[in-house]
Amino acid sequence: AIRYASRLVGEEGELALLHVVPLALEDEDYQVMEDAIEELREFERHSVPTGIECVRIVTSGSVYESIIRASTAGSHEVIVMGTHGRTGVQRLLLGSVAEKVVRQSDIPVLVVPD
Repeated sequence: AIRYASRLVGEEGELALLHVVPLALEDEDYQVMEDAIEELREFERHSVPTGIECVRIVTSGSVYESIIRASTAGSHEVIVMGTHGRTGVQRLLLGSVAEKVVRQSDIPVLVVPD
């Protein structure tokens, strides 16, 4: 997904990287958020092409709701996300974050198979 997002952004735009910690955090859980920030920094260092300007967003809660909330909070033009490719009963039981985002987003969503 990052490859496609980087192409869409090019050298003129800004890429927002979102990491959602899928749980409700207590006030004492700063370390979980710090770890998430560091994971996002590492992802950026290893995966985002040089020259692409990035903004890092780390939040917690429902994954699809956090994606929708982040996309409406900024001036984002498109959501680019991967899918884990769950199928059959596993998809029915777990639901699909990508599907929920596609159905509820007010901006275009590009879903890239992992």
